Amino acid sequence: ATKNEEEINQELISRVRQLIGPIASFKLAAAVKGLPRTRSGKTIRKSIADLARSKIVK
Repeated sequence: ATKNEEEINQELISRVRQLIGPIASFKLAAAVKGLPRTRSGKTIRKSIADLARSKIVK
C-alpha cells in the first residue's frame, strides 16, 4: 500500500517528536526532489529558506 503525502508528513512529525522530543517537533513538512548544493557538496541554506517561501531556486 502506498502512502499519500499527508500520511508521510504526519508520520515524520510524530517520529521526530517520539525520538527527539516535543522541543524539536515541527508542524509542516514538504517533499522536494532535491536540495541545491555547492561545488563541495554542502547544502545551500539560503536556498532552503527560499524553497520554504515558494521562491524559484536555481
